Amino acid sequence: MRFLKRMMRTGFVSLAVGSLACLCFSMNSSAQLIPAPGMDALGENQYPNQQYYVGLELYREGALSDASAAFGEALRQTRRDPNGRWIDAIPVHAMLGECFYQVGDLSAAIEQFDAALSLAIRHRGWINRIQWETAIKAGEIQPSPAASWAGKATPTLVPFSQSLQLATGSNNLEASYDRGSFESARVTLVDANEILKGLSISLYRRGIIFGPLAADFDIGRNALAAIEYPTNPNGRSVVGCVRACGYFASRNDKDALAESVTSSTMAGRVHALTPLSLITAARVLASRDNFSEAVPVALQAAAAASAVNQPEWACEAMLVLAGCITAENAQTVQANSIAMASSHLRRGRIATLGALLAGTEAALARNDVNTAGTVVGQAATLLQNREVFVPRVAAACDLLVARVAAARGGSLGGNAAIDESVSRAIGFANGQGYGLDGKRRVQRGGAIMFSTPRLFQLGLVGIETSGRGIGGRAVDERLEQFVSDRAPGLLPDQVWRADHLDALAYESFDLTNAMTAYLISTWKRNPPLDVLVQSDALMRRRFLATLPIGGRLQQTRRLAATERDLLVESAAAVLVKPPARLARMLAILSTPPSPYGSPELLARGNELESLTTQLALDRGNIPATMPPPIIGQSDLDKLQKGTGLLTFVSVGEAMIGTLTLNGNVKTWSTETPRSITIEISRLLRGMGAIVSRGSTRIDSAEGWRSNSAALRSMLIPDDVYATMRNAERVIVVPDGPLWYLPFELLGFDDSATALWADRFVVTYAPTPGLALHNVAQNRLDRPTGVFSSLFFSPRDAELNANHLATVTQSLQLMQTLPSNPPVATSALGESIGRLVVFGVVTPNLSDPSLTTPGLYDAANSDGTIASWLRFPSLVPTQVILPGFRTAGANANLGDGREISWLLTAMHCCGVRNIVLSRWPVGGESTSLLLKEFLQELPYDDTHRAWHRAVASIRNTPLDPASEPLLSGKDAAIDNLTGSSPLFWAGYLLDASGPE
Repeated sequence: MRFLKRMMRTGFVSLAVGSLACLCFSMNSSAQLIPAPGMDALGENQYPNQQYYVGLELYREGALSDASAAFGEALRQTRRDPNGRWIDAIPVHAMLGECFYQVGDLSAAIEQFDAALSLAIRHRGWINRIQWETAIKAGEIQPSPAASWAGKATPTLVPFSQSLQLATGSNNLEASYDRGSFESARVTLVDANEILKGLSISLYRRGIIFGPLAADFDIGRNALAAIEYPTNPNGRSVVGCVRACGYFASRNDKDALAESVTSSTMAGRVHALTPLSLITAARVLASRDNFSEAVPVALQAAAAASAVNQPEWACEAMLVLAGCITAENAQTVQANSIAMASSHLRRGRIATLGALLAGTEAALARNDVNTAGTVVGQAATLLQNREVFVPRVAAACDLLVARVAAARGGSLGGNAAIDESVSRAIGFANGQGYGLDGKRRVQRGGAIMFSTPRLFQLGLVGIETSGRGIGGRAVDERLEQFVSDRAPGLLPDQVWRADHLDALAYESFDLTNAMTAYLISTWKRNPPLDVLVQSDALMRRRFLATLPIGGRLQQTRRLAATERDLLVESAAAVLVKPPARLARMLAILSTPPSPYGSPELLARGNELESLTTQLALDRGNIPATMPPPIIGQSDLDKLQKGTGLLTFVSVGEAMIGTLTLNGNVKTWSTETPRSITIEISRLLRGMGAIVSRGSTRIDSAEGWRSNSAALRSMLIPDDVYATMRNAERVIVVPDGPLWYLPFELLGFDDSATALWADRFVVTYAPTPGLALHNVAQNRLDRPTGVFSSLFFSPRDAELNANHLATVTQSLQLMQTLPSNPPVATSALGESIGRLVVFGVVTPNLSDPSLTTPGLYDAANSDGTIASWLRFPSLVPTQVILPGFRTAGANANLGDGREISWLLTAMHCCGVRNIVLSRWPVGGESTSLLLKEFLQELPYDDTHRAWHRAVASIRNTPLDPASEPLLSGKDAAIDNLTGSSPLFWAGYLLDASGPE
């Protein structure tokens, strides 16, 4: 944790990035092929030691475990004095850091990179003690044979000497004593380029790992200050390349690009520092809007790396290039990648791997699926070699394997190979990979386990938040940068280009804790509208986090399947000129589906799911589609005058509430959810929803009203409620146990003599965005599908039939379910507009997606909500489940997720209006309530029809013998009416969007 503590001391600062320069670079085209210099020329007195070069060769062949062992031995052999290690340890630390980086242990990698940079700071001035005048040898050094793939673009090399003289020590014994050493003056042979490359690696990789946080740490700036230009021009270019990496590590992209242009070559020739400098330039160019400019620079970097026998950086160059492939450059990239892979197969297998991954990306961009499959298959085979162990590259390969399988017709959730490949890749990103010893990584103290940069950065932001507390402006700004759910997408586009796996894993990660922290900070500091927007973002993210790869599949499905005029603006804009695969989806969905059960319908669904998976696994953001987001004030204008939007979001030990009415937003915090939960339980027990053995359900004294008044005061401050009293309709967005609270029972006044049900039309929504946006058009011209079991009267089939007839007699168009042949509920939307299920529907609490709303198709996988979410589903636009059973009738209330998740999921399938019961009632009361509601639906808005139906049942006499919930003393009550909330308050109407 030492490195984390060091990092935290510096704090977070804001960053302004200047305009960027254009890269102008030319390479000598002559190709000269002789073997690269080996290690035989190294003597005992030359630094780094020979063991370091052994590790370097092993690393280049992808044998990370053996390489790290060699580097560990090299570190033990490095020179030490009373001040610690000397500069010969710099490249060893850097390559150990690279080993840790490649296995995903970013905490350990940073420790090694910082150790290398600390040596540069401690031994400042050594660069100018190099005898640079002897650096350039006579004659020529020929490129490595592995560079032959570049053809005429193979660069010529600067004839740098591998061994340079460095003056060390001092004849001044007094000064030596003051420094704690007694080294006499002497000349030492050093591989200066290798040491400088170690500094470049450390700076470059810090820039990659820390990303937007990189500029916040002093060590990068201090190291850059210690790396001074030598006075001799022979060393100007190589040191300039190190400084280019230093600027990149400090987020100074403009100077990084300019320095790379200046220093990458000497008279058109390349040297040992050229590859990393060019890769840095390519990284900068890849972050710009015209990112395709990075492709030729990355290819030049790969050629230079091949020429100077640095296959590891040839691999890195190709991975940078892979994120910038377009249809225009894909063919060139593919040809170069395949040629490079072949050239490096016998010299630097790690470069072969990078080239094969880039070649796969290029083939996919060209829709050449067969070539993509062949190339990625070669990469996968090479990675299975027992000597090859490069987990980061393997994870990237897994992701490409899944993309190729999807392009061949497979889909997530329908193809085990795709599921397993994606799971392995994201598992690596989440820190579930292997260490350098080949064993599973385990938590070391407080070290962050995430293996990809963006997730690692999120971990650092979490440390900063917990260390300084929420509410400081710098912390708020950092949280916003990482978790603010903007309309264009959660991530900047350059993150997708920089590291596909990093971006996909970040979107797949459960960000709700970080978003909760940001909501708290927003509530403390920002305007009320921002609080509402972030409350919506948090609720959306909670749902999306339960879906595969962060909901990207479902976002894609709804982008294709939702009517364009119902999409938010950012999503509808994509459909103006959709990508080819999205256009194909739109074309398929524009044609009528084949009958249920037909091979054609199955093929339609498989193709749609394959296209969905391809788009979801591709690089790039998918616009926020479902649940629809709240963007700003324009969304609030969708609320009709007199309609209030009341939201609650649980944030640990408190709740944050908002009220939006007539365009104005108010916000507040409530008491602790625990005390509210206790009061809700008392209310439910008092009005009969929760009953103990032997007790009665009907309380003639209506003692629950005191709980009702208390709850209103706990939930909504008096000044806010004074405004809300003027509303006509209230849309409630509950959270947690509030889903079990019938808000209709809250006291309109302090004594609760009047209830909300008496003064407001109360409806519900699972997210604020769903309260403001419709998800589908009503299909009023289609029949109502009805399924019924012994629900109204479980012990009397004849009475049950009578109650069913009461409900259905007023339906003009009705279809009894199941039909003959039976059609699963996921395909009913083609034939019916409304689904009514009279039966007890018990949600699957361990996996809500396995809940079967229709009951009759419970044995059919097509009847689960999971199937409703997948193509080729077409579901009814209204669903009524009066027998839904929640934890609201239990002594210990749940967290409400079985309600909120199901409602959100149904909306994300295209269901517009939903009626659920918090506890099943049945009997005469249910039949009369739903009769009134269903007969009014064709003629009025859903919420008004529901309000009138509830008002009607409250004034209707009931027969106790016809109510299954009543027994004992309750069954003998005279003059029973539906006024008892037991018979009507358990239902909730979720009506999305304005009507």
